[in-house]
Amino acid sequence: MPAKNAKGTDRYDKTMAELTEEAHDVGIPFVAHMSFSELIEAIEQQRETNAAYAPEPRRPEESVDTARSARKERGESSPKRVTPRGA
Repeated sequence: MPAKNAKGTDRYDKTMAELTEEAHDVGIPFVAHMSFSELIEAIEQQRETNAAYAPEPRRPEESVDTARSARKERGESSPKRVTPRGA
């Protein structure tokens, strides 16, 4: 059975560049080490995973607040900013 993408076209008819772009779109950042077939399989698996486990929306302000409160609970101070020499 040929691997079809969301538009119904055959992935085996695509170039590596097109597959790389599709991989990046579904959340696979590093594909240089993958063969053509591995890339198609990874895209299919990632699409299935994305469908089953839709990520929760991220709110950056909550991430910062969570990191601050976690450091506070551990009794750590905020990280110091380092200024490069000559700046």
